[in-house]
Amino acid sequence: STPDPVRTVDPAPVVSVARDEADWPVLAPVGLPSTWRATSARLEIAGDGETVLQTGYLSPNVMYVGLAQSQTKETSFVRDRTDKAAETGSVTIGGLDWTRLETEDRTKRALVRVDDGVTYLVTGQADWPEIEAFTASLRAG
Repeated sequence: STPDPVRTVDPAPVVSVARDEADWPVLAPVGLPSTWRATSARLEIAGDGETVLQTGYLSPNVMYVGLAQSQTKETSFVRDRTDKAAETGSVTIGGLDWTRLETEDRTKRALVRVDDGVTYLVTGQADWPEIEAFTASLRAG
């Protein structure tokens, strides 16, 4: 009967600002069940001055899933945000090809796609089905 310790946020205002400022398609999940909870949303600046939109969610199994997206040219962007995960294959979700990454200890997973110079990165400790379900919900606005 203890209160839920998870602080939820509304990512919509931060996503809206990113969409207003970016000249590339900014993605956000659409139609996720209420069992997914947004826990963070922020804009960051990469080392090369490009904006990074970072949002975080808890999956229905209470595992973290995050979305980072940017037009940054920093070569370490994906490596740093995936704890140097290695490529393990690919998957097609919603007609788009994503590269799968996984850490050596298999505790962290990621899907990455680069489209017209924009890197979209879904990371997390959730299992592949949850990460893929989250990725399938992403839409540009």
